[in-house]
Amino acid sequence: RAGKLQIWALGSSAAGTDGQSALFRLHGVQAGGQNLARFKLPAFDALFDRMSVLPDGPEREALFLEAKKIAVAYMPYKPTVHRISTDMWYPWLIGYRRPQFWSEWWHLVDVDVAMREAAQR
Repeated sequence: RAGKLQIWALGSSAAGTDGQSALFRLHGVQAGGQNLARFKLPAFDALFDRMSVLPDGPEREALFLEAKKIAVAYMPYKPTVHRISTDMWYPWLIGYRRPQFWSEWWHLVDVDVAMREAAQR
């Protein structure tokens, strides 16, 4: 956070459904915090601030597109990996669904023992 590294690797996952949280890494006000690259560009900050007060809709989506174009043009971060998850489960596992933003799911499932025994015959 001191701003002394020229290159580093880090990972991130979404914590919510709104994509604006991913853009905090480029917001000039967040330099030294979420914005580890200390990227500051008034044009980007203006887009970010405008989209912060808009409801979901075409106007906000257009601002997202412009913000992404700036991110690609200036490239303060270079994405190198995209996580892919594959789920496999048996039909007798009841209640399983992939959580979008956390990995604790085991307390929400149950095993239908009769269905499992019938399938194993």
